[in-house]
Amino acid sequence: MRRRGPERLIGFVLCTILFSLTGSLSPSLSLAQSGYEIINGTRVFTVVDQAAGVATFSNDCGSQTLTQTQLQQGAIPTDIIPCPRPQEQRSAPEPTPLPSTEASDSRQLCTNGQRCNDGYLCTSDNRCLSLQSDRYCGGRRACAQGQACVDNNTHCVADDDPRYCGNRRYCPQGQVCADNNSGCISSTDIRYCGGRSSCPQGQACVDNNTHCIADDDPRYCGNRRYCPQGEVCADNNSGCISSTDPRYCGGRTSCAQGQACVDDNTNCISQNDPRYCGEGHYCEPGNVCLPGHKCGPAPGASDEGMSNRPLTSADCKCISVLPIVPGVEYKITNSCGAMFVAVLFTGDILQLSPNVTALSSWARLGEISAGTEATAKPPEGWTIVSIGAVALRNKGSAITCNYVNGALPD
Repeated sequence: MRRRGPERLIGFVLCTILFSLTGSLSPSLSLAQSGYEIINGTRVFTVVDQAAGVATFSNDCGSQTLTQTQLQQGAIPTDIIPCPRPQEQRSAPEPTPLPSTEASDSRQLCTNGQRCNDGYLCTSDNRCLSLQSDRYCGGRRACAQGQACVDNNTHCVADDDPRYCGNRRYCPQGQVCADNNSGCISSTDIRYCGGRSSCPQGQACVDNNTHCIADDDPRYCGNRRYCPQGEVCADNNSGCISSTDPRYCGGRTSCAQGQACVDDNTNCISQNDPRYCGEGHYCEPGNVCLPGHKCGPAPGASDEGMSNRPLTSADCKCISVLPIVPGVEYKITNSCGAMFVAVLFTGDILQLSPNVTALSSWARLGEISAGTEATAKPPEGWTIVSIGAVALRNKGSAITCNYVNGALPD
């Protein structure tokens, strides 16, 4: 007899049995016949015993035998149809149907005779997998349970891999998926907080990845370092300092240890300097800090022979500042009565501390008597460019003579 394909239904069984009863063959010489057929959408393997007048049907759900009479009355092997059984299919999600060209192709057929529903693939282990699953790799290929198919369906990754963003999206090497799986970020980025979380743009993750802070916050020192409350990051982000520390110059700058920031945070001075009065205040050259944060002559300083008359701008012309070696050494001469004299020199960048630079420096010359002179040199490694001012003080008053372009104005 010609082999029947799976498109033949239960009529194949009935025709086989009826022929054995009406044909020329005797029952004792009839042979058992078998083949696959589909009954109500379920593929079964059928064996017809003509001598006994019965047919046995089998698949993964078991087997069932029906008699000729039952078959003629329209019976089907309901013990194994449908298969899988309805109770076994309750947990399977309903897939979104694909176009008919996909819904009825060979991918639905399993090697054990099972046929998957439309929109599903029969995997190599005879399980039905939705074609919309992240595990599906195209054709008859699928990743194992707990994996996803990525990189244009070229390989599988664990679906809890930090680089996997869901929906087949996968981050490049050196990046991880963060921002609630919305995008990739470098694992060394200061915004990355570990796992799948990160800070917004312009922020950094600090305190053992527990919260975010603006990367321009004065307390942030870079590289995830964060100063305690009440401190700021200074010394070019090298460490924390109290915002009330006399060394703090604002922003991210500070003076060296043992110094204080003065002149509206533009200059550093030793905290042991007699001119330093604390809280950012210090006295002009020639004076020292006295009790009550007041400036005046040092106790015991000789001012004998000094006038106590008020100094005026005319006294500024008593002092001449002339170069001995331009930019290196200067001679200061007093043509009037005895006065304490200090000269403000300006020049190129002067490194006053590791983090504070200045363009000027006072040279305190002490008392210069009438008709005498003194010399001044710049700090080591610094070149004088011009004269900024001369400060004068006698027994009763003080005055600062400002220079313009290195000379007294007319």
